[in-house]
Amino acid sequence: MFSRAVFFLLFTKAVLVFSQQCQNVGNLQVFYDPTCANGGPGCNAGGQNLCRFCGFDIFPPCPAATVATPATTKVTGPTTTRTTTPKTTKSTTTRDPSLPQPTRPTVEEPEYEYNKYGERLIFSDEFDTFDLKTWKHDLTMSGGGNWEFQLYHNNRTNSYVKDGVLTIWPTLTEDRIGADNLKQNYRMDMWGGSIVDQCSGNNFYGCERTSGAGGNILNPIQSAKISTAESIAFKYGRVEVVAKLPEGDWLWPAIWMLPRRNQYGMWPASGEIDIMESRGNANYPQSAGGGVESFGSAMHWGTDWTQNRFPLTQKDYHHSSKLSDEFHTYGLYWSKEKLYTYLDDPDNVVLEVDLENTNFWELGNFASSYNNPWETAEEPHAPFDQEFFIIINLAVGGTAGYFPDGVGGKPWQDSNSNSVNQFYAAKNQWFPTWTKPFQIDSVKVWSLD
Repeated sequence: MFSRAVFFLLFTKAVLVFSQQCQNVGNLQVFYDPTCANGGPGCNAGGQNLCRFCGFDIFPPCPAATVATPATTKVTGPTTTRTTTPKTTKSTTTRDPSLPQPTRPTVEEPEYEYNKYGERLIFSDEFDTFDLKTWKHDLTMSGGGNWEFQLYHNNRTNSYVKDGVLTIWPTLTEDRIGADNLKQNYRMDMWGGSIVDQCSGNNFYGCERTSGAGGNILNPIQSAKISTAESIAFKYGRVEVVAKLPEGDWLWPAIWMLPRRNQYGMWPASGEIDIMESRGNANYPQSAGGGVESFGSAMHWGTDWTQNRFPLTQKDYHHSSKLSDEFHTYGLYWSKEKLYTYLDDPDNVVLEVDLENTNFWELGNFASSYNNPWETAEEPHAPFDQEFFIIINLAVGGTAGYFPDGVGGKPWQDSNSNSVNQFYAAKNQWFPTWTKPFQIDSVKVWSLD
């Protein structure tokens, strides 16, 4: 028994067949479409049979481009007559040529700059201006966690651009607030009055202090610390900073990097990369790290601040002359396989660490009471597998051991609760030695991809 679906299909095909003309070709009776151009009997324009044996095996109609479209065409088949009406075409509107004509924006391919190693430049600042959209100032008295003797603020006396060079120059706080206020009963408020000048670090009483409280004067030095924390961060690449180091006793310049998001926890669990840090002292013993002719590179890492294993990844470099005399290139190369720092040329390596074969949890030999903060990391060289940003600063003194007690005529002791007063009391010794500022000619970053 035929189903309704089968009957409908046969009926539909029959109508399609009988709408064509039928003609005998040899011993076969075939249907064809008389509107086909350039086709013989029983064929469309491509020369294919439309129907064989007048059955239901109907081939597709002729291509539209080959079908003639008369005003009214009657096609007479064996049993039916069909009238076709030409299709209407969509109307088009011609735009008034006197009106502005629409234009599509031109999309230009970006032009990239490459270095001699084939690496693509992704950030460059040659300090034609001081771009504070890129560089954000720290605003704090916290002393970098080392009880350093400077405060950081945003002031063109201490950080400015001139003649294509960024200069960081430390000054005496007493020159701004007076010597008496520095010593007693002056409230230094760095909380800020708007979103652009809010205090950036309240740890170690960094946002508000009163001189004389605890028996100590306020931070006697004003300086600057800038970073790309809110603008530029990257994972893997080459960094080159062209700089001239400052000269002066107890000055502590640095070019370094911190992680943008602290993926593995608070410092130093998420790492720190020091490209360059130096002491501004002349004639400082190289056995203690050297002075203005020397600098060190380091990687800081550990489960917490008490377990910092940076001595395992730290090296000092001693140059043949003062690094304050001329500009030098302080470089960092950082890939999945290795990290190394260098002076002027990549062949002049300072610190090199094999990241491909280094597991920092195993290298640190941490006690079993600690959990591995890098256990779930995708890369074995965590925490150095995340985006870092760039920092440039000039600190002064401090009590964390960077200037060891008893070395180079150091006038304060780290263990003394009034060490800042000891430092300030020796102003006539160290201040005259501050003869050259920290100058940065350019900062560039290349991608390794």
